[in-house]
This record gives sequence, structure tokens and C-alpha cells, in this order.
Amino acid sequence: MTKPDWTTKEFREPYWQQAREILAAYSEELQVDISAFGITTGGAIVHLVPVKRSKKTEALWKRLGKLKGFEERNKVMHFTKPSLLYGTLALPLKD
Repeated sequence: MTKPDWTTKEFREPYWQQAREILAAYSEELQVDISAFGITTGGAIVHLVPVKRSKKTEALWKRLGKLKGFEERNKVMHFTKPSLLYGTLALPLKD
């Protein structure tokens, strides 16, 4: 049995679709970044398109923080908050 090629679009598409379905429950504004993808021992890492920081998006990020697999990926700047919010979603690997 050969290992699946995780660099192909066919391998990644089910994970992107699953992430879209999960994110749709939280906000229509959130999108999956199909230019970035990763595999770890814990599963597939799907990146979200960065969103502009505002009170609304900060509240959304707090709600997403309760979602299993979501990780905030904001880099702390020196004395300032970043203007964009970044995040990833970890999904279990499919057989």
C-alpha cells in the first residue's frame, strides 16, 4: 500500500470542504486558505484566510477558540497588535 500524496489537490479537497462546513456555522466571512496546508501527527492543518482586526472579528476569534482544533496564530508585535487575525484548524486524518 502506498502512502497518499498530501501535496495534491485531490488529497487536500476533503479537508478544505470539512473546514468550510465547520466555519459556516460560525460566520460566512471566514474562508479557507487553499494556498497553505500541513500534515502533522495530530492530523491535517487547514489555514484560514486572515481577517482584518475589529471588535466583531475579535469576538468571532474568541468564539472559535472554543472549537476543538482551532488555534489562533497571531504574531505578537512589539507594542502593537497585528492588523490581521490568523488561525488554523486541525482536522483528524482520513483513511
